[in-house]
Amino acid sequence: MKNYTLLSRRCRTVAMLLCMVSVSLFAQDYDKMSAGTQMFLSERNREVRLPRLNAGRPIAPVNDTLMRFVDPNLEKKEFKRPIAEVETYAGQEMISAFVRVNDNNFGSVVALGAVIQSQFKDGLAAMLLPADKIAEISELSNVTYIEVAEVLQPLNDRQRTVTQAFDAMTNSEAAQALGLTSGYTGKGVILGIIDTGVDFQHIAFKDKNGNNRIVRAYKLSTNSTSLTTYSTASQINGLTYDTNAEDHGTHTSSTAGGSSVIVNGSTVTVTDDHANATYGGMAPEADLVIAGLSS
Repeated sequence: MKNYTLLSRRCRTVAMLLCMVSVSLFAQDYDKMSAGTQMFLSERNREVRLPRLNAGRPIAPVNDTLMRFVDPNLEKKEFKRPIAEVETYAGQEMISAFVRVNDNNFGSVVALGAVIQSQFKDGLAAMLLPADKIAEISELSNVTYIEVAEVLQPLNDRQRTVTQAFDAMTNSEAAQALGLTSGYTGKGVILGIIDTGVDFQHIAFKDKNGNNRIVRAYKLSTNSTSLTTYSTASQINGLTYDTNAEDHGTHTSSTAGGSSVIVNGSTVTVTDDHANATYGGMAPEADLVIAGLSS
């Protein structure tokens, strides 16, 4: 009986230890987090590790602008931080993220201080998450995935190939095999963009003859309450920026409909030879209607 009691106590002790380990392991549900989210949480904890790959390895100090991963295969390699910066919202540190739930109900996430920015189909939303509540949000039963925003690099020399838009643009053999009978360059299409920070005279908006492809532009008036319309070539050619403090609108507009250009040293020329262009948008021959909102 004494031995049985001792064994029973040991079993209870082992069970308690297993529970403690289980709580420790699952306090943050890493299976629901993107690699970038795991990296963000590691950084918040003043440690830098490759997600899931560096358990038990030494922790390196965090530099404010660069991250050094503690991994034998990545020794001496440094990487610019790919994660979006934390911002202050209503006095709280927040970070942009995509969150997916399995019931299309974000109430429990919002109850933890999150703010919905845009809600999409299939239980997906772009949200601002409290930086110190991400682990707690990952534990919610209806949350299936969290991906903090990452800083993307503007690589318009690759996007058309990666997305296979180049095949549709040039009517490649692969496109023909799928039934396309001609190339799609945006010709005959009006592409409209509303954004902030537009350089209306950027070369991405010019054709090979130097004419502006913007057929109509809108710009906030000085009182910032109404839009002024620019519809003639002379009016549009007289525009500079909606604001020169930002350039996001130029980037998004050129990604979507920027002209194909060839870069040769410091010389940049527009070309109709989309196949051999250095950079170019998805619809390089579309007519552009751009509204620059300045703020």
